[in-house]
Amino acid sequence: MTSMLKTHFEGHVFPQVRTVILPNCAHNVLRSCPEVRSVTCNEHDGGKLIAPIGSSCKKVETLVNIRPSAAIIKRLIKAAPQLKELEINAIAEAAVGYSWKTQKEWTVYSPADIRALSALKNLKTITLVVGKDGEKARTSKEHEDAARDVLAASKAGEGKVLFVRYCTHGDSHWSRDNDRESKRIAVP
Repeated sequence: MTSMLKTHFEGHVFPQVRTVILPNCAHNVLRSCPEVRSVTCNEHDGGKLIAPIGSSCKKVETLVNIRPSAAIIKRLIKAAPQLKELEINAIAEAAVGYSWKTQKEWTVYSPADIRALSALKNLKTITLVVGKDGEKARTSKEHEDAARDVLAASKAGEGKVLFVRYCTHGDSHWSRDNDRESKRIAVP
């Protein structure tokens, strides 16, 4: 599918597109959308979206639903230094997450990986979407503190916020039904 999309979108430009929701495998579509501001990954880790964002989508300010490894974070910082909003599908070190489709382990990352995001100087909002098994959240205070430190270091000005949204097993990323279980943390 990737090569078909590349073939069909190559040479076409859609400057009116501002918001894109696509799976990792459709990354070639982004090369045709230079004015896009918001990118949502609806399948896999979002790693393949980073290169086209860096080469063709210089105005991306919002990136939603990525599961970053240390390598993805490093590439993201280089590709989209102007990011203002970032939603991370977070998995804590003690937990093991699985892709429902491939049953492969997702990359587990540490608070230090989150702290690396402090290179993104315009971040105003970070959302950590975390799993919840029963009453035990699969993230740690250290992950939240790391995200708070990143926002505190940001030069974005007032209104910086960290959201921690809990999803129980089986809830989709798209479900906002669990917002009542979310935390909103204002960051000075």
